[in-house]
Amino acid sequence: MRRQTSTTPYVPHRYIDELPDTAFANFGVWRDRLERGDREPHALAIEAGANVFVPHPDTGASLPEILAPSDLFETLAAGIEKLDFYSRREAIVAIFGSLAERDVGDIIRECVEEPDMPELFRDLQGRIIDRIESGHWNDADLGWIKLRAAEQVTDDDFLHMLPFDGGKEGDVRELARKVVRGRKDHVCHGTGLVIPAGEPHLLLRELIDGEFYATRHGRVSAWFEVYAEAPELAEMLKRDERPLAAAA
Repeated sequence: MRRQTSTTPYVPHRYIDELPDTAFANFGVWRDRLERGDREPHALAIEAGANVFVPHPDTGASLPEILAPSDLFETLAAGIEKLDFYSRREAIVAIFGSLAERDVGDIIRECVEEPDMPELFRDLQGRIIDRIESGHWNDADLGWIKLRAAEQVTDDDFLHMLPFDGGKEGDVRELARKVVRGRKDHVCHGTGLVIPAGEPHLLLRELIDGEFYATRHGRVSAWFEVYAEAPELAEMLKRDERPLAAAA
């Protein structure tokens, strides 16, 4: 089972696309077992009161075909959310694994509750930030943040950044800060993401214990500081520091 991707992350929005990578992979394995007719996943679906079969377009009777992944996820979410606490947890772990259990639980709850809410009260951004913090973010989450950063971050936001606020020891003296557009790609000091040539970013020059340093800070770092009010989470995007996600 492969993810469906779009040039604009989460447009259209589908809750299945929010699943962390390992949870999505485990869900795909579980769905394959359904298609093979394994008793255990079918028993779990029955316990949750979820009809996992495609309905006949005229009669509504179940056809011998498993629902498409997105429809299956929403059907299961509705059933799982009705279970008691312990049964709900067991179902989530059985289908999606234990690694991102809390994140999956949040997605399931919002999948059931949010559709009836006004758009103002839907909190995709909050869930994405939570997944960044837990280390269970996926490429759609990052793509969504990049898009918001491109739309929202201004030169003034860059100039008011405090990327090392309280995080440096020794004699630190800021020499200059300015918004620049590089003629080549650079790497953001905070996120480790590439800053493409021509994209605005903050160039910070400092004197630290007698040595000169220059660091560059991209839109995503600025977005975390100004719009997410969580500058410390920018470093969670560094791939080599991202928590390992093994299927559970």
